[in-house]
Amino acid sequence: MLKDRKNFDYRKSVENFAFILLITFLGMCARFFLFPVLSGDMQQFLLPWYDLISENGGIRAVGIDIGDYMPTYYYILALLTYLPLDPMYAIKLSSCIADIVLALMAMILVYRLTYSRNRALMTYGVVFFIPSVILNSAGWGQCDAIFTLFILASVYCLVSDKDWGAVICFSIAFVFKIQAIFFAPVLLVMLLKKKIRFRTLAAFPLVYLLAITPALIAGGDFLRLITVYFRQSQQYSLLNMYIPNAWGLLFDVRSDELANAGVMFAGGVVLIVLFWIYRTNFKADNNIIITMSALFTLLVPFVLPHMHERYYYLATVLSLIFALCEPKLVWTFLIMEFCSFQVVAHNLFEKEALDFNISVLMIALVLGVYFLCLFRQMNKHTISADGENNNSGVV
Repeated sequence: MLKDRKNFDYRKSVENFAFILLITFLGMCARFFLFPVLSGDMQQFLLPWYDLISENGGIRAVGIDIGDYMPTYYYILALLTYLPLDPMYAIKLSSCIADIVLALMAMILVYRLTYSRNRALMTYGVVFFIPSVILNSAGWGQCDAIFTLFILASVYCLVSDKDWGAVICFSIAFVFKIQAIFFAPVLLVMLLKKKIRFRTLAAFPLVYLLAITPALIAGGDFLRLITVYFRQSQQYSLLNMYIPNAWGLLFDVRSDELANAGVMFAGGVVLIVLFWIYRTNFKADNNIIITMSALFTLLVPFVLPHMHERYYYLATVLSLIFALCEPKLVWTFLIMEFCSFQVVAHNLFEKEALDFNISVLMIALVLGVYFLCLFRQMNKHTISADGENNNSGVV
C-alpha cells in the first residue's frame, strides 16, 4: 500500500512538472509570435533608452539621465545590451521571463491560500495565458509583470504573518513601477490593525536607497534619482489616457485645475474607505486581505486622473486571486480581463469591441462587488470590545 502511494505521488509530481513545462512552452510560443509588433512605447521610449545605454558603455551608463523610470529598470536594459539579440526581442524576452516568475508567484500564493495543488497549477496556467498579460510583455514590451510579482509576494508575506517581507517586497515593487502605490492602502490598513509593525517601514527608504546606489556610483545625480516619480507625475496632461475609470468621460480633456482637484478627490475617496475599514473592529483573515488587495488596486486607479491604459494590470491579476478565494464571483475576473484586454488592444491595434463608457460601468460594478464582499467578510469576523468574535454586525 505504501509503495502504491509513493508511485502515485511520483506520477502526480511528474504530471505536474510536465504540465508546467508544456504550458510554459506554449505560452512562450504565443508570445514569440508577437515579438515583431512595434508598440508606440517601444518606438518612443524603450528602444531609444536601450540605444542610449548601449552607446554609453552599457552598465556604466546607468547614471545618466535616461528617462522617467527608476534606474532599476535601466539596470536590466544595461545587462540586455551585452546579449547578442535584437534589442526589441531582448527587451520583450526579459518581460516574458518576468511573466513566468509572475505565474509562479501566483501559483505559490494560491497554494498558500487553498492548499490545493490542482488549483495552484491552474493558477499558473491561467496567469501565464491571460491575454492582457501576454500583450503587455510580448506585444507592448512593458515590464508590469515585474512589479506585480513583488506585490503578490507582499500579499503572500501578509497572509503568512511576515511583516518585514511584506514591506520589503512592496518596496522592491515600488522601485520598479510607481503603480505599486495602488497597493499601499492595504499595507496602511495592516499597520493600523497591527499586523505590520511600525519599525518595518524602515525597509522602504532602505530599499529605495539601495536601488539607486548603482546609478549614484555611475555618476547619477542624487536629487534627480530621488525625484523620479515626482517628475513622472508632472509629465502627462490628459485627465484620462484611455482607461475605463471615473474620468472616462473626459479622456480627451486637458485641465490642470480639474486634474489637481481630481487628485484631492481621489485622496478623499481612499481616505473614506480607509477610515471605514479602520473603524471596523475585525480580525483580518486571509480572505479579507485578498479582498482588500483586489479592492484598493482597482479603486485607486479608478478614481485618480492621468491614468494609463495598462494601469489595471495589477488589479486584473489580483482579481483572479480574489476569484479563486470567492469562486462564485469568478465573473468579476472575466470583466476585469475583458476591459483590460480591450484597452490594451486599442493601444496596440486601434481596435475596440465595446463602447468605452460601458466598460467604465462594468468596472464600477466590479468595485461595488468588492465593497459588498469586504463588508460581509468584516461583518462575519467582527471582534467585540472584549476580544471575542461577534457576528452581530460591523461596528
